[in-house]
Amino acid sequence: MLRSPDKLYSSNPDINKSGEPSSMNTRKRKHDSDFSEALKTFTSEIHSTLHDWKKEIQDEVSGIKNNLDLVLKTDLEKLNASYAEIKSEISSVRQEYHKIKKSVQSLNLNHNEVMKQIIVLENYVQFNSDQCDNVQKKTEFIAVNKKEERANCQG
Repeated sequence: MLRSPDKLYSSNPDINKSGEPSSMNTRKRKHDSDFSEALKTFTSEIHSTLHDWKKEIQDEVSGIKNNLDLVLKTDLEKLNASYAEIKSEISSVRQEYHKIKKSVQSLNLNHNEVMKQIIVLENYVQFNSDQCDNVQKKTEFIAVNKKEERANCQG
């Protein structure tokens, strides 16, 4: 005859239906509800700190961006003013260049006209000089002939 165990051991052939025996001690330490609360609090504090840091970083980045925008805007305005001034100066230099170019062309034309007149005057002076030389030679010839005639008449 087979013996069945006493109820003291509370053995049940269906393990799923049997609850935890009263004589059984748990060896693992169960999580305290305080630990899970501390973990939740710590996680909440970390999230809050990270959120605060993110906001501070965003505020500082926004401030830096605003400062850079202001500096860039100021520099761009200065560059535009300088560009306009340089453009104006180039325009006035260009106008002066064209005036000087016209003056030089006019002076070249006048120079060419003066040179032509000088050549005409030189030719005229040379002609007159040649005429004077001819007159002087004729005068000398006449004077020599007169002396010879007087010498012939007296003698």
